Amino acid sequence: MQVATACRNAFVQGAVVLAVLASVAATPAAAAELALPATDAGFVTEAGGSAKGDGTVVSAATYNYSAGFELHYGTGALFAPLAPMFRKNYFVFDLSPAAAPIVAAKLVLWTGTLETADAFELYVLKETTDMPAAVGLAAALAAGAGPADFDSPSDPLVMAAATLYAVLGDGALTLGGIVLTPAADDSFVEITLGPAALAYLSAFAGGPVVLGGLVPSAEPPAFPQQPFGFTGPDLPGGDPKTPLLVVTTIPEPATVALSLCGLLALAGRAGPHRRAAAAGRR
Repeated sequence: MQVATACRNAFVQGAVVLAVLASVAATPAAAAELALPATDAGFVTEAGGSAKGDGTVVSAATYNYSAGFELHYGTGALFAPLAPMFRKNYFVFDLSPAAAPIVAAKLVLWTGTLETADAFELYVLKETTDMPAAVGLAAALAAGAGPADFDSPSDPLVMAAATLYAVLGDGALTLGGIVLTPAADDSFVEITLGPAALAYLSAFAGGPVVLGGLVPSAEPPAFPQQPFGFTGPDLPGGDPKTPLLVVTTIPEPATVALSLCGLLALAGRAGPHRRAAAAGRR
């Protein structure tokens, strides 16, 4: 009798597990939306200048993520003669809370001021093909200690900024873009990332990612042609103007199923203990 009862209980528990797993497989997983604040932001120039270099003199420039074509130090080092320079901007995000696949994403930015004589400027986010290098170079710039780190074109951080400029947005994939006009000054804008960009982001889920942008509509010799002028949120202080990457993920069905199996297994183990305790009381 005890053997038959044990077999029947095992059969019932197995049937319950299969029924739950079938239900999980048939039910779409709930999507989860995460708003991830940038852990860093800035710009770099083709000669190795950077917002971090400016920030050693003007603290408000530390997180300036202006982009386009504007005057900057011609050799990348502080106080060098100014010259019109191309600059790219970048945003660092920690995707540790996000799980692949990422099924929707948008970058939310405070526009600051559009500085240009043109009617508009086009801003695009481009693929960075050497992500480990970009992450390491951005971290090195963020750790810069003061003016002595930027007082010569041969300083390591000036060279790091030039290298970061070279790897930012150097891939063929366009992640997203937006046309900016003066009407959008001092407001939030959203850049929706397309399907190819979602697959790209999913590859970096669980770790850091650097998104880089540039202004292909900026053409010499006129300057400035610069979106996002006078941006510089206090990122560590949680400024409401901090750039956000809003991602939507869908949990893997297998992960949900494994969690349910664990709970059912614990319930199955608890059953015999409860019956033994009841028999002891009798």
